[in-house]
Amino acid sequence: MIHNSGCLFKVHLIRRTIIKTLVKKTAELLRPIFEALLRSVLASRVVAIDETPMKVGRKEKGKMQNAWFWPVYGLEDEAVFTFSTSKSVKHLESLLENWQAVVLSDGNPVYDSYCN
Repeated sequence: MIHNSGCLFKVHLIRRTIIKTLVKKTAELLRPIFEALLRSVLASRVVAIDETPMKVGRKEKGKMQNAWFWPVYGLEDEAVFTFSTSKSVKHLESLLENWQAVVLSDGNPVYDSYCN
């Protein structure tokens, strides 16, 4: 029990393995929705893409690992977020494989590499 300003709260701890399993199963259930949304976004003549840095997991003790969300926004006001532990052009190549249209982006050199 935790005492907080005269109120008592029961705290139920959930093991990390249970949380990991629930997150994995949820991701598996959401995969078909993600894939359908990605197909819909990539059906647009124009998409906007940007990479957003974040820290995830442990790289080593006391250090977080770099990763990036890559939101992709289509003409139907829909967006899909992809994830990569790399900011390289390889992520764009796999995401936009055989796709030809206009990409709106910031001036990051990774987009120039993709276009060449």
